[in-house]
Amino acid sequence: MVPSPKQNEFNLAQRPPRERPTLEQMRSRLASAPPEAKVKLPKRKSRRPSGKSLAAMALFVAVLVGMNLLVRSHKDIILETIGIQTFATPLAPPDGLSLDDRARFWAYAAFDNRKLRERFHVLATAFIDPADARHHVEDVLTLELGAETRAEILALKQPPLRAAGP
Repeated sequence: MVPSPKQNEFNLAQRPPRERPTLEQMRSRLASAPPEAKVKLPKRKSRRPSGKSLAAMALFVAVLVGMNLLVRSHKDIILETIGIQTFATPLAPPDGLSLDDRARFWAYAAFDNRKLRERFHVLATAFIDPADARHHVEDVLTLELGAETRAEILALKQPPLRAAGP
């Protein structure tokens, strides 16, 4: 007994033409299809944010800016409350220095911190702003200084010369 083509799935022989649907049968099936058979696409969401979300974003930005201003204006109080002390006082020469020593103080602060700490006993934790110190040096150079002090300051201002390579 020979198995029918429906029973044997590995049969590569073509089916007889009578089992194939005709073109008229296909057309009649398409013409009689109900309208519900159409595929319904889901609605696409608008990319524009709604009015509620815009208001929420604006409120969030306003709160963030307000908190930033509050923190910046009361920084010292907030740091003191949480236990952090700030010692960022500007560097100043000790009282009672002569004009030449004040000039050396600012020159060392601007150009040679090691000499500043040795000569004027500035703490290692002190904050030294070289740009501010350079402005003070320029101001002091306009005053009447001793020749030795002026020469030392000008020598500190000059960058060290490098020897020419071979």
